[in-house]
Amino acid sequence: MKSLQRRAAVGAVLVIGIGLAFLLRNLGMGIGTGNGNDAGTVANIQSNSSPVKADIVGDMAPEKTEPSTNTTSKEEAVVLPDTSQLVTLIVEEKHYLLGTNSTPPKSVKKIELANALEIIKQAKGNEQGIRCRIFYLGSSLPSAETELNNQLKELGLEQSEIYIEQRVLDLK
Repeated sequence: MKSLQRRAAVGAVLVIGIGLAFLLRNLGMGIGTGNGNDAGTVANIQSNSSPVKADIVGDMAPEKTEPSTNTTSKEEAVVLPDTSQLVTLIVEEKHYLLGTNSTPPKSVKKIELANALEIIKQAKGNEQGIRCRIFYLGSSLPSAETELNNQLKELGLEQSEIYIEQRVLDLK
């Protein structure tokens, strides 16, 4: 009699466990027999531009449409910030990024130091007289920071016209 009860209990636990696994898998938690992302599998197969793999997917794959000729490139879609009063620079490794004037700034595009200095030279300054804001990413190198500071001094900017953020910026 106990053997029958144990078998029933083990069976019930297995049925409940399998049911929960499928439920959690369908909720996208990746628990169960699959990885919880069947659509990702189809997308991964499609991303490999092999015609054989696309044939395997068959009807599950959405039809590919030709890109329209009216699309704009990334460069055209980028809206540059207003640099008439204030220029925001972000130092990343040995590169410089032009940033928005928002708080915290967002990276807009890579910029050469010489081009950045030309833009800063034309900036008039905000209400506090700041013409250049500098932010550093965790990946910024000291040589790039030093080069930027030296170039700003050579440009003739006073310390009161430069705002250097002390915290490390995290662009996500």
